[in-house]
This record gives sequence, structure tokens and C-alpha cells, in this order.
Amino acid sequence: MTSTPDQPSRLDRIEAILDRVAAQQQLNTQAIAQLTTKLDNLSDNVNDLTSNVDSVLARDAVLNDVSKSWRKFISM
Repeated sequence: MTSTPDQPSRLDRIEAILDRVAAQQQLNTQAIAQLTTKLDNLSDNVNDLTSNVDSVLARDAVLNDVSKSWRKFISM
């Protein structure tokens, strides 16, 4: 296939496509890295929240035991 002065050759078109693909791949890689960082932060936040919930539930269990004991003591 011959190229005319106004049309790029097949090789030029392939190179242009590869340049666009490489640029898009670089953008995708950067976006994935940013999302990975955000996901790591979100995981840390979920772990902190889980720890807080566990602590609150443990305190609630202790308070329930104290409350039951107090009610039992008062009813004597």
C-alpha cells in the first residue's frame, strides 16, 4: 500500500495508535495507584471503626452485667 502526501502510511498510523495506547496505559496505571492508596486508607478506617465498635460492645456488656448485678442486689 502506498501512501499519498495527505495520508499517513500504515506504519505511521500503527505508531500513532501505539502512542495513544501507551499514554492511556500510563494514565490507567496512575489511576490504579491512586485508587489503591484510597482503598488502603478506607481499609484502615474500617479497621479503626471495627476496633471502636468492639470496644463499645465490650463496655456495653460490662455495663449490662453491672446493671443486672445492681438490680439483683437492690431486689434483695
